[in-house]
Amino acid sequence: MIRSYIQLVFNIFSSGRDFYFKVVRILGFLPGKQRLYEIAFIHKSASTTHTDGQVINNERLEYLGDAILDAIIADYLFTRFPNRDEGFLTQLRAKLVKRK
Repeated sequence: MIRSYIQLVFNIFSSGRDFYFKVVRILGFLPGKQRLYEIAFIHKSASTTHTDGQVINNERLEYLGDAILDAIIADYLFTRFPNRDEGFLTQLRAKLVKRK
């Protein structure tokens, strides 16, 4: 299954090394779980179905990333505005995230 992910990514980029060099250049470090980055860079229009019936795309990682960003922003706002109520914090977080 992972081989399918990797093969799809390698077809998108000219070589696997190019992908890793680009990731390092953008992030400034080499991620420990490089395969997750490969999967994350697969556009959902490039999704395919594995032989076991599992759909292969990045939407699950996108879901997880959105949840992590929400938690980070919520924690920051909670700390930054200690005297503001839940409604204010929720509205401000929604303005910052703006999912469209």
